[in-house]
Amino acid sequence: LKDEKYRFAWTAIPKSFSEKYPDSKNAKVFVSNSFLQSIDGTDFGIIMEERKIGFLSVSFRSRTDFDVTPIAEELGGGGHKNAAATRVYNLAYDEAIEKVLEAARKYARKTS
Repeated sequence: LKDEKYRFAWTAIPKSFSEKYPDSKNAKVFVSNSFLQSIDGTDFGIIMEERKIGFLSVSFRSRTDFDVTPIAEELGGGGHKNAAATRVYNLAYDEAIEKVLEAARKYARKTS
């Protein structure tokens, strides 16, 4: 999905997807390293994967000079300017996604 107002793209993969398609275990890496970085009009991308109930793995990838580190740090993770990551624990899938998106919007460049 593309958040036009905050200039980022994101996607989330529920655990049920990886259970249904066990050969998709490398999808997160592919999406974060190639697909999300190719979406025009965005500064960064977020890929979230529910590894197990109550555990969301999150990767951030910059497309421009935008620094994704503060977003990851806000959520207890880290990394560097162009690539960062975090994990969100003990929240329902939808709540965890909303927590990540809220942090991303806090640091994103808002369009007018």
